[in-house]
Amino acid sequence: MDVNKKIIAGALVTFLAAQALPLQIMTVQANAGQTVQQEQVTPHSEMYVETTAGNKITIDLHNTGRKDNTMVIYTDSYGKKTQTNPWGYEVAVDQNGTVSEIRKTGEGDDSGMAIPARGYVLSAHGAKRELLHSLQVGDKLTLHGLSLVDLNKSVTFELTALNPNATNNPGGIDASGTPFPGFRGGDQLVAYDADWESETTGTNDYGYELIVTGTKEDGVITSIGGNNSVVPSDGYVLSGHGTAATFLINEGLVGAKVTLDEASKEVTISVTPQSLLTMAEAEITNAEARYTNAQAEVRDIPYELAAEAIQTAKTHYQEAVELAKQLEDETLVTDELQYAFLDAVDAVKNNALLVQYRTLESRVVEGRAIWHRPTETSLAGVQSTLASLQANNINVLYLETFFSGYTIYPSANEIAVQRPEFANANYGDYGNDLLQAFVEEAKNYGIEVHTWVHDFFVGYEGFGSAILEQKPEWTLLNYDGTASQKLEGGPYYFMDPSNPEVRAFLIDIYSEMVTNYQIDGLQLDYIRYPVGRYKNDNGYNEGSIKRFKEATGLPADADIRALMDKDTNPEWETYWNQWNSWKQNNISTFVAEVQDTLKGINQELVISTAIFADIEEAKNTKMQNWPLWVESGWIDVTAPMAYYKDTKTVEAKVSAMVEYVGGNALNYAGLAPTFIGMTPEHNAYQIQAARDASAQGSAIFASQNVLGLEDVQTVLTEGTHREQAVAPHGDVQAILDATFADITDKAQRLYLPQGYMTAEQLAQLTKDFEKVTSPSKNEATSLKNIGKDLQKIANKTTTYAQGAASERLQEDFNYLADIFATRANMLGEK
Repeated sequence: MDVNKKIIAGALVTFLAAQALPLQIMTVQANAGQTVQQEQVTPHSEMYVETTAGNKITIDLHNTGRKDNTMVIYTDSYGKKTQTNPWGYEVAVDQNGTVSEIRKTGEGDDSGMAIPARGYVLSAHGAKRELLHSLQVGDKLTLHGLSLVDLNKSVTFELTALNPNATNNPGGIDASGTPFPGFRGGDQLVAYDADWESETTGTNDYGYELIVTGTKEDGVITSIGGNNSVVPSDGYVLSGHGTAATFLINEGLVGAKVTLDEASKEVTISVTPQSLLTMAEAEITNAEARYTNAQAEVRDIPYELAAEAIQTAKTHYQEAVELAKQLEDETLVTDELQYAFLDAVDAVKNNALLVQYRTLESRVVEGRAIWHRPTETSLAGVQSTLASLQANNINVLYLETFFSGYTIYPSANEIAVQRPEFANANYGDYGNDLLQAFVEEAKNYGIEVHTWVHDFFVGYEGFGSAILEQKPEWTLLNYDGTASQKLEGGPYYFMDPSNPEVRAFLIDIYSEMVTNYQIDGLQLDYIRYPVGRYKNDNGYNEGSIKRFKEATGLPADADIRALMDKDTNPEWETYWNQWNSWKQNNISTFVAEVQDTLKGINQELVISTAIFADIEEAKNTKMQNWPLWVESGWIDVTAPMAYYKDTKTVEAKVSAMVEYVGGNALNYAGLAPTFIGMTPEHNAYQIQAARDASAQGSAIFASQNVLGLEDVQTVLTEGTHREQAVAPHGDVQAILDATFADITDKAQRLYLPQGYMTAEQLAQLTKDFEKVTSPSKNEATSLKNIGKDLQKIANKTTTYAQGAASERLQEDFNYLADIFATRANMLGEK
């Protein structure tokens, strides 16, 4: 929030003026467009690790791209991961020199292996891989020829342009001659100062920005994150996209020094003991401000634990200050001393973050969903996953049940094929039925299971499709007659959404899920056409073209490619619009059919959909007219994929969607901060942003970005997911009971002791609320009446409490009233 930014900036100015720690900068030259992480090419005779048996493993390179037949060492100054492909062999070694993890050839993806803090990863390719094969988890290694810590680190990146325009940055203009927002192109690092033509950078939502206060020669980072930032009069904005955004995210610490060299077009970010202390003090100041704000607003938070974390942070800060003084004497500097300093600074940051989490309220009525691709091949594995979800107070599991053209359960449909790893597994009493295992076991953990299905996306080029191999005529073809969808970010195969047989097949397996399993909901994903643009468009298989002609009255022998060729047909746009409208209608009528069929089997089934938050993009490039679905009552819960780095962007996108939906569906905002490379704390920021945008919950993509990651789970369990919650689409009485139990508890712990409420006022509130709770049925009229009664209470909270407590009551009852009004709308009671 703005108040915190001002506090941080003020703390930085005061602190920098008071400190006199030496600033040592080692500038490292960068290749064009690349982040340089103190790259060192050291002769192998000087850099090696030694095993306890005395065997030596030579190291060829340090913190640079892995080449053929090389051994590279990656330290945590390089980044979070090694950024290497799966065709090497990697060994992670922790701060104590112990092998902690091994990544064998063929495992993982191109993001590489996680680099342990204060530790390193040995990464080998080619024949060098064999040197690592004998190592096992638990082995001890001694590193020679390289220090793992350097408190005076500088990283340099190429600056594309200062105050970019068509002349100095032609890469900031697209192929049609239109400037990208803010003239910021792909993978570019640009800067904006007081000479920029606008008050803000004008950039879009797909980058990352830092605010730098001071001169180009001597600047300090005072704010991180965001896009379309206000350009300061006393500094400048660094704005990055793609690899440049990654550079800013990894290196942009509040308090770090920045130099911008216009002549060499280089930006250097320098981290020193001084900058780390500055950051630590700012974090304490921010934590104290959040705590004070929570007190003033009478928020329901664990005050004692938050205060304890603040005091612990201050203790470690003083420790860091004393250690920094010792570091001024170069004769005293050792790895151990530097580690001690970094440990103290980290302790400040971690405790300040705990304050941030603990000053967030934990709602008792909220959708807390997570997407999960199953890998479990035993009943114990299923139970372990569910136990972890329960520990993080997740109440909705979007279980990937039909993906890449396979089911996770043995289907009676003759075309559907169960994934082999599950077909060959044993889940105890459930046999090889993974879906049944999850559905039944989830009841013991209080978690709803919603089957997550991929609809028309059924395979990959190179891996094939179990469905299309049987039914090649179902394949969706491109303009050029190929099947692989090149604009999807991967070589995907889709089924033709206009084909009646395809639609019948999907309806059949979805009906099977609802009929044979006690699932709580079904989530539609890839409920669209692939991304298509002009001659890179899709839907040109023979059957699809025939159906389009019949629907629009075109002659059977009409050449639709010629009709929609804008280079040769002046009237091409008319046919293009007809084509897109027809494709949109194919998806929309399928959604209607799913809703009609499945609700006919189970009226209580919750139908949700993962959709693109940008309405125009969804409709125009993916044929996904989701506003129609919501307005028509076909969807109960929307899960917009608000996968953005910037918290403000998440809030803006979700808020726009909530307003657009207009109370016709619940909104569990799809968030993916860890998935897109953000640090763990951004999970808290983005969940709160979704709340501020009036969403009734959030859905995290995906389980691999939460389960097994202790730092991410701490964010949830110490903050927004601290307490259990009832899902807003759940049992009516359970929602009402949980809400009033929570309000009564807060009244007794907070409002009454602090004089915000009297016993008489609490008694009156209790009496008025009891009138609301009867009757409480999941019927349109009952839901509408409950919503109205709750709104009446919300409108007169000043009669129940005073000051901030009255405001908190109003928030609680407005939130609950909106949920019931939305649920009544969903059942047709406007």
